[in-house]
Amino acid sequence: MNHPQLAKSGFSLIEVTMALAISAFCFVTLLALVPLDIQRDQNSDAMSRMSNLASSIARDLETTPTSTSTAISPVYLFSISPAGGSAGNASQTLFLDAGGTPTGTINSSATASSIYRVSVSITPPPVGTTMATLARLVITFPAQAAPLPGTQPNALTYATLFETTISLNRN
Repeated sequence: MNHPQLAKSGFSLIEVTMALAISAFCFVTLLALVPLDIQRDQNSDAMSRMSNLASSIARDLETTPTSTSTAISPVYLFSISPAGGSAGNASQTLFLDAGGTPTGTINSSATASSIYRVSVSITPPPVGTTMATLARLVITFPAQAAPLPGTQPNALTYATLFETTISLNRN
């Protein structure tokens, strides 16, 4: 008796195994990219916060009243020397918490709640000129990477570094 041949349908065990192996390889590759994306998102968030802090500090420096002696900024208490002064050339360090509130005084050490390190170097113009007062502002995250106050940070020590220069019209 002749039996009709059944049509061969479906996948063999080898084909299913190969499809699962290829799918698993692709899935593992995508999972390896997740930590990089999370770190990039955290760095982007930190840069946004540091940009906002820089704007706040710039407003604080800009609203500091002009004086013939050393002036103190109203919010963050940075010292700004008058024209010809040299005291402002030294770096002033301030540590801030996550909300941008100082965790100590100028040139004090970092505390456990310090998240950001702000270093400000202010260069007043020479006496008798109408040049701008220059302020170099460097904000770093995390603050504890190099907690020594009074020194300028560098990009090799920090996960995230934001730097800007501000020209202040103090004439």
